Amino acid sequence: MITLEFLKKNYLITIFFFIFIFIPFVILELYAYTGILSLITRLLCFTALFLLCILLARYLEHKHPAIKIVLFFIFFVYYILTYVFAYYLLFARTPFKILINIEIGLTSLAHGIVGILNYINCTLIILAVVALFLFTGYFFKKITNNLPVSVNGKVIGIFVVITAILLITGNDLVVSSVITAYNDYELAQNNPVFFPDNNFSTTSNQNIIILQLESLNSKVVNEEYTPEFMNIAKDGVWYPVYYGNSIRTNRAQTNILCGINGHLQTPFSHHPQDINTTCLPQLLKNSGYKTLFFRSDVLEFTNTGNFMSEIGFEEIHHDDIMEEDSIKYPWGYDDIQFYQGVFKYLNKNYKDANNLFIYIEVSSHHYPFDKKEEYDNFVFPEPQSFKEKYINSVYVQDLAIKTFYKEFKKYDNGNTHLIVQGDHSWPIGINDTINNEKGFYEDNFATSMVFIGAKNSKFLKNGIVTQRFSEVDFIPTVFSILNNTEYSYSFSNTLKGLEPTKYDNCQMLVQPHMNMSLSVVKYPQKYVYRIDLEEINYFDLEKDPLEQNLVVLKKKVTLKDFLLEYGCDRYKDYYSNMDLEVE
Repeated sequence: MITLEFLKKNYLITIFFFIFIFIPFVILELYAYTGILSLITRLLCFTALFLLCILLARYLEHKHPAIKIVLFFIFFVYYILTYVFAYYLLFARTPFKILINIEIGLTSLAHGIVGILNYINCTLIILAVVALFLFTGYFFKKITNNLPVSVNGKVIGIFVVITAILLITGNDLVVSSVITAYNDYELAQNNPVFFPDNNFSTTSNQNIIILQLESLNSKVVNEEYTPEFMNIAKDGVWYPVYYGNSIRTNRAQTNILCGINGHLQTPFSHHPQDINTTCLPQLLKNSGYKTLFFRSDVLEFTNTGNFMSEIGFEEIHHDDIMEEDSIKYPWGYDDIQFYQGVFKYLNKNYKDANNLFIYIEVSSHHYPFDKKEEYDNFVFPEPQSFKEKYINSVYVQDLAIKTFYKEFKKYDNGNTHLIVQGDHSWPIGINDTINNEKGFYEDNFATSMVFIGAKNSKFLKNGIVTQRFSEVDFIPTVFSILNNTEYSYSFSNTLKGLEPTKYDNCQMLVQPHMNMSLSVVKYPQKYVYRIDLEEINYFDLEKDPLEQNLVVLKKKVTLKDFLLEYGCDRYKDYYSNMDLEVE
């Protein structure tokens, strides 16, 4: 019988199952997540395999008690070796680096789960899983209690044969998960990552403050849904469409702070030592600036704290600036309270200071964009769709900007440039997706930005710039402002109402997940290279701004040929010397 006592007696079965089967599966799923349905299917497969092992052990206990553990080990060793062999063959190029990144990702996931669910809910879930496990054991005890041992043996024999066939043919869900991970890994080897030559310095003493908002879709930035954002835009220049060059916060921060583009592999926040350029915090630090980073969410998630330290931030703050009774949501502190905490710290330690670079990240407005019970002022009191739920959450994030700007103006000594922008967009269903890991549309990439110049700067007030720029243009723009010199790929001239004279009107946007792709926007033309299909799609954004009419321009095109024919001029010399094809 399958009882708790039996499981205790055969504890090696449970231990070996979780160590050699379940944990490797979880690690691979982190590396190549293929969707919730796939995840559930594989979990059911592993549960069935575990129960099969229990039945096998029960059968051996009756028939051959002396050799049951030996046979059990043979079964598992065969399975494990098949799994490891597949993994090694497919990932032999850089196995240790990948495993290290996976381990970091696993740690980040654990922090993220606790951050989302909190410790109490995690404990309740664990207890529920234990209860489910005991119920499953009781259920199998009932259905096997009256079956002859010989019948059990035949059933087990059939399952073992089927399992062996699946293993040998590679159709087993465990081994196929390795293959799925490899396919994504192999596609990502066509990794046209571009490291800019950030050779900048300054003698300016002007402060730079960046406020990074969470998941801001440009299509909802208006007087109705983001009134406070639009209000502060009157004091500066508004860029209605400002591209995030990739998706997810940690990738966006690599674009903004390092100017890196084209990266398809594991985000650099997990391995900042591989960044082959000098990032903005370090550049400013080298020029005598004090660099400070404030984050409302946990610093461990996506290894953000370590990443920021590696790229040049001297001070990194999270909960140390907050009160014990501060409101904290699954994805970070309440925005209003966090802004108050940030400026309380700045007023205490850096009042009237110059040469400051301050980066402030908030994230309580985060997928799945749940309602915050402390707020009752919403655009849609009873949201009927994901879009309406998202807009409600954006609206609450926007309300807090009023507090931020009030605190900023009290703190500012008149020598500070302020940038307020989204880290990335979030699709709201225009192109049949509400997942930012799926799709290559404007809905995935187009966010918005406001630039408010220092008091004595000659920048526009209440200006609107419709030309499209992106996050990787930020570093040359900052130094153009500080040095009053227009550098290549800077949009600083637009702050004065002038045309940029050293700008390549071309943006590259990267989707590293589902529909893995590289898009090149030369507005209004947009070219999308589908890495999985090796084809080029085309949109005319002026005639078709919602991208409802996809045109297949070419098929069977290599990534290198696409980049050399359609790519941005700033990258072409770089790509012409790169080997972008998989060996």
